[in-house]
Amino acid sequence: MDHRIEDGMDWSATQRISLAEPLPAHNLGYRLLERMGWRGGGLGARGQGRAEPIPLEAGDNGVRAGLGRGEVDSQYTSVSSRRALEVEMQADEDEGRRIRREAESERVQLIREEVVDILRTFFCEICNKQYQTAMQLDEHLSSYDHHHRKRMAETHAMLAARGKKDRDRRRRKEADRELAALTEQSLAAARAAGLSGAAPPSHPAASGPETASEASLPHPPSTAAHDMPPLPSDPDASPLPPIPPPPTLPTPPPPSLPAEPPPAPTPGLSFKAKGALGRKALPKKAVFGPDSDSD
Repeated sequence: MDHRIEDGMDWSATQRISLAEPLPAHNLGYRLLERMGWRGGGLGARGQGRAEPIPLEAGDNGVRAGLGRGEVDSQYTSVSSRRALEVEMQADEDEGRRIRREAESERVQLIREEVVDILRTFFCEICNKQYQTAMQLDEHLSSYDHHHRKRMAETHAMLAARGKKDRDRRRRKEADRELAALTEQSLAAARAAGLSGAAPPSHPAASGPETASEASLPHPPSTAAHDMPPLPSDPDASPLPPIPPPPTLPTPPPPSLPAEPPPAPTPGLSFKAKGALGRKALPKKAVFGPDSDSD
């Protein structure tokens, strides 16, 4: 493992090129430059090019930045060549520059508003997507995604309308059921009041047209305000006669239910009477008569 591969070439007679020494005249590159018209000066029409070689300088970390990179970085980072901010320019601007700046800002704002108005025609409300050209909008309208969302929106709207109709129908049924229950309660109260002779209780929810039972009940005559005699305006005039009280209607008595008749005796059975001394059987003739033996 200690064997090392040794280079068999002899480098002692080989000339090594470095940046410190120029190229000799017998160098192939030197002779190629002479054939191309180079005479040992700087390149260019007036010989203003660089004659000495460019050194390869490395940084502190041993990495080369590249040709001209350092100059570009120093130009951007230098304070003297920094671009002034808009706020700094507005602070030192004159009247003419301010007028031009305001006119330019108004023109840009008008252009933006026109662009927004134009692009509003390329907006799909169903898919909530904005397009920039009419071709993009046509391609979207013919796509599966647009038609799928459109059918889904129509289905949701149809289901919502159907659900609203069902809710309204259930509410109407519930209201009709409550109204029927209140009407039944009012009729039951009117029937009970007619049987007992008392006035039927008034229900707050049963406000409306009177039923046939309520209309048939007697009501006391009401004294209207226009039926009363006018009050005397003169204090010396004779007083008016007193108004008689309204007549009181007699309350009808409650109807009496017919008494049930006693059950008739069944023939063929013997009755027994219980006396003071005990039980004594009655003769058959005393119950059915003297002709009962012939039967």
